[in-house]
Amino acid sequence: MKKGVLAAFMAAMLAFSLTACGGTGTSESTDKASSDSSSDKVVTLKFAHTVQSGTKTAECIEKFCEKVEEASDGRLKIENYPDSQLGDDDEICDQIYNGAAMLDYVDPAKMEDYYADYSILVTPYFFDSADEIKEFAWSDLGQELSEGCAANGMKCLDNMGGYYGARQIMSKKEIITPEDMKDVKFRVPSTTMWVAMANAWGTNATSVAFSEAYTALSQGVCDAIENPVPAMLQASFQEVCKYLNMTSHMYAANGIVMSNKVFEKLDKDLQDILVDTAKEFDEWTFTEVSAEEKEAAEKMKEDGVTINDQVDIEAFKEASESIYSTYEGWSDDLVEKCQKTLAEIRGE
Repeated sequence: MKKGVLAAFMAAMLAFSLTACGGTGTSESTDKASSDSSSDKVVTLKFAHTVQSGTKTAECIEKFCEKVEEASDGRLKIENYPDSQLGDDDEICDQIYNGAAMLDYVDPAKMEDYYADYSILVTPYFFDSADEIKEFAWSDLGQELSEGCAANGMKCLDNMGGYYGARQIMSKKEIITPEDMKDVKFRVPSTTMWVAMANAWGTNATSVAFSEAYTALSQGVCDAIENPVPAMLQASFQEVCKYLNMTSHMYAANGIVMSNKVFEKLDKDLQDILVDTAKEFDEWTFTEVSAEEKEAAEKMKEDGVTINDQVDIEAFKEASESIYSTYEGWSDDLVEKCQKTLAEIRGE
């Protein structure tokens, strides 16, 4: 579990930016939740994330910050720090785990070091459509996973119910089947699940920070990368990769996370505002990101990228199945529980 000395130090520096109105010192105790909405304390949280400015997701996060402050009559302020200003997701999550008064918007795989069961949501082809994300998030199992994560120190305000987009592969050559991925240097995040995905497809997993991916692709350190199309367009990957392969290997669920200790110390009405606004945020992401995906694909095409919609999805699904039997760290009955819940969602 990530509990580095540096993370602990930074967390201590950032923990509980709770300042009394008009004062400069730390506010009085929030050790017990209270429903007293007349409290004059001002709570300040930092929303630190790696989402790129200019994307619809970034706009939704900004809207979330504004809505929370408005709904709390200014008692809860959230400062927005996009574009990895305060570090990458691993660094931010370390600080959150160690008690920093921060939030992040992350995929479930980033919870792997704190609550491994959440990583199953990023198994390739786990969801058949984006709509299943919301239904799963607020199912009995979705609530169980959220509570399990909170018990391990990380509170997910929206049960991983946000939509980050359908993840596709950009590459320097056309990709039809997993065979075409052989010997390809495939940039993936450093999390275990993404590396497992790359291995299942027989490709060479190459862990490079997203902020360094353009350089890695242009210099041949990587040959391919996967992400939602809007994020790849914003990063200008169309300049170094001329194929957009529509694998749709993941309908990416994301969630707003914070320290459970920080959450529990907030007044009850502020907790409710955070959770309720996080649910609204999820709805915004589905509307805004879905529209943005279509526009981004069209812009890629205009920029000379070949849109490959002839991917053999079934071959990729079959290749991904091995992850369920080889991945270690999940609860013994987790796969079965997920299959049952998804079958219920699909009316099977």
